[in-house]
Amino acid sequence: MHFTVAVDFTASNGDPRNPASLHFLDPMRPNAYAMAIRAVGEVIQDYDSDKMFPALGFGARLPPDGRVSHEFFLNGSATDPYCVGIQGVLEAYQRTLQSVQLYWSHQFFTCHQPRGKVSITAITARV
Repeated sequence: MHFTVAVDFTASNGDPRNPASLHFLDPMRPNAYAMAIRAVGEVIQDYDSDKMFPALGFGARLPPDGRVSHEFFLNGSATDPYCVGIQGVLEAYQRTLQSVQLYWSHQFFTCHQPRGKVSITAITARV
């Protein structure tokens, strides 16, 4: 079984400093994204032999230059999207959230894994 995590870092999720944001980092409890990753991932990881999960993000300005990216790896690697276990995915998500700037985007995204290559495709929407 293959499990890929793709996190929406567009600004439509709300400012991560605001408790109403889906990305709000509360030291006392996980946010909506962390709860979803854990809920699904903890079940799936029992059916995955190597427990290595690709984790991607889209819709953010990346450090150090603020370049907008609609496909990046949460672990910070330029070439390898894999995180070790669901805990590794959650740690990569939290580090990424603290280092990127959410970006407004008028695109829809699909995540797919053709022949072992993980990618995110943007679909432009006219709003």
